[in-house]
Amino acid sequence: MNRKDLAGLVYPEFRFGKTEIEEGLALVEAGAGGFCFYGGTAEEVQSTAHTLKKAAGRPLLIAADYEEGAGRRVRGMTELPSNMALGAADSEEAAFEKGFITGREAVSIGVDWVFAPVLDLAVNADNPIVSLRSFGSDADKVSALAGAFCDGLMAGGALSSVKHFPGHGRTVTDSHLAMPEINESSEIIRGTDMLPFHRLLKRTDAVMVGHLLVKAFDDEFPASLSRKIITDLLRGEMKFDEAVITDALNMKALSAWGEPGVLALKAGADILLYPENPYSLIQALEKAVENGEISKNRIKEAIERQKKLAYRATVLQRAAAGEKEYEGAVTYNLRLAEKSVTVICGRDILPQGVPVAYFEPCRSWEEREGKLFTDALEANGIPVRPYHQGCGLRIVAGIFSGPQAYSGRINLSPEQKSVLEKVILEDRKAFVFSFGSPFALKGIVPEPVNAFCTYGRLPEFLHAAAAAAAGRGKAEGVLPVDDF
Repeated sequence: MNRKDLAGLVYPEFRFGKTEIEEGLALVEAGAGGFCFYGGTAEEVQSTAHTLKKAAGRPLLIAADYEEGAGRRVRGMTELPSNMALGAADSEEAAFEKGFITGREAVSIGVDWVFAPVLDLAVNADNPIVSLRSFGSDADKVSALAGAFCDGLMAGGALSSVKHFPGHGRTVTDSHLAMPEINESSEIIRGTDMLPFHRLLKRTDAVMVGHLLVKAFDDEFPASLSRKIITDLLRGEMKFDEAVITDALNMKALSAWGEPGVLALKAGADILLYPENPYSLIQALEKAVENGEISKNRIKEAIERQKKLAYRATVLQRAAAGEKEYEGAVTYNLRLAEKSVTVICGRDILPQGVPVAYFEPCRSWEEREGKLFTDALEANGIPVRPYHQGCGLRIVAGIFSGPQAYSGRINLSPEQKSVLEKVILEDRKAFVFSFGSPFALKGIVPEPVNAFCTYGRLPEFLHAAAAAAAGRGKAEGVLPVDDF
């Protein structure tokens, strides 16, 4: 068992604007099995992927978190709607198409593997990291839509990975910041949270295990480091024999576990993603094998699963080369917008030609994030003015919130919520738009306030919301979460 075999189990980050190409080439020389890309332009990603793969002279998998299309991370590519927008539209055809576009665009810039879809259920309004990344709170709907996305992704030529096993939806802690704990019973977790995983294990290439202390299964080790969860539950009970990958090992949730990659490999994981220091991890793995802490058979299993992934990536890309061309993400976004935008409460329409006062909590008119939206209102015959107290106009409020790693918060701050509630008191028939999470509206939009959700800030969705509020368009989405 040589050092490069062990290095092949490690997938470091490559962050454009931070990681130099020389660093990437050194890691290739050290034997890294792949990379997780962050950021960059389409040209930079494509060029870097080509350079690293050519230097490797062996299968080297490039992965990325393109949950909302390549454009969410890569400048020059196209961003797609959130999973929750798909949940509101409840269309397996649209979910497949999102996966197909994502796969096609990823492969076109040299990315082989997309760490998606998210199977976590949006069952907790206070969860700071799942929310829009989830298809919704219903396990059957999540299974159907995520399965269609997986099929589309692979039809587009990319590998998939469902995440975050055994389910991150019930947490109130962001694992980027601290260790989340799940205290529900085994029966609840198996009967709800794990259902999408059960149903999609045969339709995905890999499973990403989350940094979650799931006490019903293991009250000592988090799932990503737990033999009880990876080997006994996922591999043994659920019969999953494909690749298992950890979530990023640099997350603060694992800060108390020394060199967590060693523990993850011992527990049954095959790919060790984004360690704090890849060279330190490779050295620790070498030492663990030498002293018998990790068996050579465990290493061989992991290597064979990675070889299988690399072979499958080649097969998928060859098959996708003969697939149909897609019509383009912008057209897709336009079609999906009306089907996703949701009226949560109220059915009023803004009268043509009558000015409204636009407002964002704790943000000035000049700093507003919703300029595209206010422009869209104007284009739909609704004159827009800056809000000021006592203006006497119909009030339109915009909220921008969504999951963001390391933020620890997804909804409005107490100050923003207080300010919004006071403004709404001036106009009991105000229009409140969440251009992100529907949970941002929870508890602050009693009828007759008119509340809409777009599940994101894509331009096509902002235009659809403006048209619907002005009576010139449709809002056909159905709220895909229960905790509201």
